[in-house]
Amino acid sequence: RVAITAGDELFSQYTIDEIKHNYKKIQRDIEFKKRDLRAMVGERYRDLIETADTIQNMVTSVQSIQSTLSSLKTSCTLVSTQVNDKNDNSQEKFWSVASQMKLLVDTPEKIWNAMENHDYLLSGQLYLLSRHIVTNLQISSNASSELLLKYPVLRQQWASIAHFKPQILKACKEALRYIHLTEETFVDTVCTIILLDGSDLDVIVSDFLSDRALMTDCTPSLTTIQQLQECVDTVQNTLQLLYSTLFERNKIHSKIQELCNKISTVEVVSNAFTQEPSLTPIPRPLPHLVQSYHPTVTSSLHVHDLKGKCSDWIERVARVTHDNVTRALHYVTSVKSVVEYVAVYNTRSSAAWNELCETLLEKNVEIWGDLLASPVNDHIRKLIDSCLEKELGIVTSAITEYLQQEELYSSLDWNPTASDHQLELKTVAVSPGIDEICTSMNTRFDDIHTDVICYTGNQDRIRMKDGRSDVMCYQYLVDGSANLVSKLAQTIQDFQIENPGQIARALHLCRALTLRTPSLRHVLLFNQTSSGDVFAALTGAKAHFSASYNTWISQELSERLKDALAASPITFAVAWEDTVVVEEAESTAEVESKISLPIYCSTFVSTLLYALCDELYRMGAHGFDDGDIKSLIAGVHPAVVDVYRGALDCHPDFSQNMALQYWFDFKFLTSIIDLASNPAQNQTATK
Repeated sequence: RVAITAGDELFSQYTIDEIKHNYKKIQRDIEFKKRDLRAMVGERYRDLIETADTIQNMVTSVQSIQSTLSSLKTSCTLVSTQVNDKNDNSQEKFWSVASQMKLLVDTPEKIWNAMENHDYLLSGQLYLLSRHIVTNLQISSNASSELLLKYPVLRQQWASIAHFKPQILKACKEALRYIHLTEETFVDTVCTIILLDGSDLDVIVSDFLSDRALMTDCTPSLTTIQQLQECVDTVQNTLQLLYSTLFERNKIHSKIQELCNKISTVEVVSNAFTQEPSLTPIPRPLPHLVQSYHPTVTSSLHVHDLKGKCSDWIERVARVTHDNVTRALHYVTSVKSVVEYVAVYNTRSSAAWNELCETLLEKNVEIWGDLLASPVNDHIRKLIDSCLEKELGIVTSAITEYLQQEELYSSLDWNPTASDHQLELKTVAVSPGIDEICTSMNTRFDDIHTDVICYTGNQDRIRMKDGRSDVMCYQYLVDGSANLVSKLAQTIQDFQIENPGQIARALHLCRALTLRTPSLRHVLLFNQTSSGDVFAALTGAKAHFSASYNTWISQELSERLKDALAASPITFAVAWEDTVVVEEAESTAEVESKISLPIYCSTFVSTLLYALCDELYRMGAHGFDDGDIKSLIAGVHPAVVDVYRGALDCHPDFSQNMALQYWFDFKFLTSIIDLASNPAQNQTATK
């Protein structure tokens, strides 16, 4: 078969004859096909008719199917809309529960962060919001067990949040103990306690005052200045907080009203966490019941008798502060150090503080005068007692040791190498032992006096502040010093005297203590309006030893005089002189006669007087006042008279020469003694 191709290609490949031949052949094939087609159509006509009917039926069926499908589509659209609405409600409930669960999961971290920032009100609000969410989830679900089964984290998460309540309350109470508590922190902390614990404001204020009274108990780890400052700051901060937050206007009541009525808890918490970038924001959406949550308060928000509570508290604080300040000053061992610690408080209070006290306490409360002055003065008095007791012990020991020594004043004779101080001691009849006692005592007492006037001021200033507590402290020093003098005098008097040397030393010691302790005299003169004897006790002791010495020296001289008179005075006669006596006789003639008279005392008399002078020199009588010397020698005169009177009784028969010598010796002795003492006192005895 020749393929039919393009005309140009046929003519190029075949000849014309071949083309004609192919043409004829194709024509024949066409005819054959036509005949076959006619034969086939004739034979298949019935099938063709049936096929046409079938096609028509198919068209009808297709139209019916299209109508059914259109109806099915409408029905499906309606069903789909209903299903979508149901799915949307379920989805919203799911997200609502999920957002609340997410908030519960994040709440512990948020509470911790709030507590670390000392924002206890925010932490309390978070706790209350979490409790409200848990309650809402369990109540709003008809099958709470199914909810807990589906979300087991709910029970676990609430267990991890519930323990925060006691921790927040404990942190709030600790915050109220902070000394420098601000007004805002105080209000927020008290509101937190009211919201969480449901306590009445009156009870909270009472507990607050009770804790603050105990806070004046000083912390041992702090320095003394810090302890005193802590006491003062606690008192001032407490009264200022109560005055500004409860007395002028009840700011706590206003804050509670704002939290319960105006601002929802979710809004407050959301704002707080929005300002804190490190915290995860509160999830959305939350149900309206949660978003509109406000806490409720049923407790009383009023304080009963605030003035009475504050007055009772300040009285209790005064008692506690007295003990605590005393403990704080326990290791302060000098008045000067005490002054350095309390000087900042020993000033007048400010006008604002006085107004606060007058309004809140109905009386003026001075930090220094009402709280600190009493324990400070008590401590200063203890320091004074301690110093005086220590001084008494030192001086008593030195006096006892000195009186037991054997020290003669004649050993202080001048020598070329003697110092000026030694010569001065010799001049005033003060031994080195007494000088050491008096000098050291005067130095120590001057230190005590200098230390005390750091607090009280000098005597002129003290007299201008009559009635002040510091004046009382100085008066306490004066009284203690007088008591010290009395005890020293009693110690000297109670010493067991065994020999005249100890009497002389005790006598000089009493005298030196009154003259060589100017610091002690200066203090004792504070009570004297005139130049009275401030050393009356020592003067009495000196008079006691002077009398004892007089008794001893009188007995000693009496014994020596008796022994001398036992022998014949003629034996001790030194010189006699013949004296011509001219007498007129009855015949107017003068009669001359010679008589021998003693012109000098017996040797035993001069020896006795020398011994008396030597003894007075040995005991340092040259340092005594004239009155003391006269009193000392005057005691010898009666003893001399008694000895001569006894001698007359023992020797009634005297020879003329013996009587003259006795008379001369007696007159010589009494004249010498009368010159040194008071002649008027001895005139009667001489006669």
